Amino acid sequence: MGPRRSRQGAKYVTDGVSFVSLFSGCGALDLGLEKAGLRCTFQCEFNPHARAVLRYRSPEVNIWPDIQTLTGTTLPFAPVWAFGSPCQGFSRANKRNGNGIDHPASKLVREVSRLLREVPPTERPDLLLWENVADVFARKHAAGVARWLGELRELGYEHGRAHFLTGWDGGVPQTRKRALTIISRLGPVPEPTCSWNSDVPLLSSVLDYEAAGWIPEERRKSLLVACTKFWMRRHKVDERGLAESMRVVEQYRKVLLDLDMPQVATFSRVWSRNPCAERVSALVCGRECYVGIPGKGLRLLTSEEREILMGLPPGWTHRGLSENGVEYDIPEEARAQMTGNAVVVGVGKVAGLVINDVLRSLSVGKSRGAAERWGAEAPT
Repeated sequence: MGPRRSRQGAKYVTDGVSFVSLFSGCGALDLGLEKAGLRCTFQCEFNPHARAVLRYRSPEVNIWPDIQTLTGTTLPFAPVWAFGSPCQGFSRANKRNGNGIDHPASKLVREVSRLLREVPPTERPDLLLWENVADVFARKHAAGVARWLGELRELGYEHGRAHFLTGWDGGVPQTRKRALTIISRLGPVPEPTCSWNSDVPLLSSVLDYEAAGWIPEERRKSLLVACTKFWMRRHKVDERGLAESMRVVEQYRKVLLDLDMPQVATFSRVWSRNPCAERVSALVCGRECYVGIPGKGLRLLTSEEREILMGLPPGWTHRGLSENGVEYDIPEEARAQMTGNAVVVGVGKVAGLVINDVLRSLSVGKSRGAAERWGAEAPT
């Protein structure tokens, strides 16, 4: 399916501000923005299974397969570009490749500045929404990120504000923190005045208690060995830290060997400090996210549970549509990768509410033709 060209007469639509989505994944961020009243008009995603889910879920939206072959003149006009670029270079879970924006995957965010240069200045978006892990702003990554933000400043995007949100802000029991950065060429980005509902259900209330696949004792023993090695390496010199590591390992021993859990336990191979909590610290991209249920045992989270924990409708990634128009079942590993890479839908909705708030707050007319794009009144 080829891209739509909709440059002429472009304006902020009355039924929601339109946005272009880059690094779209399975569409979780897009779905969140649409829940806030925005409207997606274009998507770009490299992963073929994720692209199939997008095609199945949003057949009316044009999809491009590779940001490196996309050109600025191909994109339809939209006041907002939203993109959750690859996080491998920034993520704490990827300790071997923590080289920030210079990582082979994470450096693809520079394609955004290339695309902006290819768009005529009067037709560039007014706001950019950059979503990534919170560590993009860690000190060790500062120089590389500053270089990229400098590229954006040269293109007129001189103002920005980062918002750090967890799954709790999006209404799900997940604690992984995300950075959502709004970058503007209209003027300084104000503090948001909007509010949002952050009521969060208990993790135990979203689990499927009929699911099977209980992990046998030998496998649980090997998981405990991996956990012990992880925490011993982490504090192998510091005596005080070693005591803390032993405390954490003992908690995992009770869960993995004794199946002794006072409440639902969740953990992944990232090995968080507390496996017994009514929350998920993070969904990793592989399938190795475990849940322990008192009185039953230990198993992997199902794909549907992972979707619910990302705020997606159950079954969102189950079906895809191939480029030839054939429906098919998405492989389980691919579903796990999609949910692990996604942003919580409710967090995307919060970002959309903030974007609407920012657009209402900033003066109309700071970018050429903005008044025409707004039309007679500001969006609501």
